[in-house]
Amino acid sequence: MANTAISLHAIVKRAALRDKKAQEILYRQYFPYVWEVARRYSRPDRGTAGIAADAFADLFASLPSFDPVHSGFKSFVKNKVIDSALKGRSITYVPTVLNLLKEWDRLVPADTEKTLQALPAGVQMILLLSAVEGFSDEEIAARLQVKEEKNRQELASLTRYIQPFRPLVLKKIQSLPPPSLPDLDAGWLSLKERIEQQEAMPAPQPALTIGADAIPAPIDPVDGQWTGWAFLFILIAASLLMLYMAGIIR
Repeated sequence: MANTAISLHAIVKRAALRDKKAQEILYRQYFPYVWEVARRYSRPDRGTAGIAADAFADLFASLPSFDPVHSGFKSFVKNKVIDSALKGRSITYVPTVLNLLKEWDRLVPADTEKTLQALPAGVQMILLLSAVEGFSDEEIAARLQVKEEKNRQELASLTRYIQPFRPLVLKKIQSLPPPSLPDLDAGWLSLKERIEQQEAMPAPQPALTIGADAIPAPIDPVDGQWTGWAFLFILIAASLLMLYMAGIIR
């Protein structure tokens, strides 16, 4: 076990340095798990393949921030999949009734996934985050950007309703039939190309902050370049006055 942990740690460190061989090893090793998590969050408008691909791209970009002291790698991976599934989703209204959850006991494994996807998107996400992931109301509210107090109260009401059914929901999710995995070779080549394109993009430059001392002061009309023009005008006026007094010009 220790050798396995050391080996995984070394591979993660190499992958964080953009070593493509190490990234491929992680991809192949964790793909079934990523697909499993992504599958339960899939929706008609965003399928399992899209969630999994986004999760791996985000995972490899985030590897330098992975800290094994605070998180196991599998938990780190799962959070990236959940983040990918919830990306762009926010809830301004939380339905407070989850109909027919008590009837899940009669669901056969083949129907569980269809039943999940038939739920409103917000209800499906909250059900999974609460019953399967075990997130608190505050964590769910943060991930789904539930900000209004009324909506937070509705969220709390919904999770209270879900609470007694958590073991049942978790059992049904765990009993889903094994998924048919796509071709890993083709998937890796596509992901590798995407990662290389991301790595080739220039890093965003920090915004330039200009302090008050960096803004040039306005030109004083009696200083700088205007002083020469003023002296020239005075010289011309004096010359004309001398010519007038000498009678040369009238």
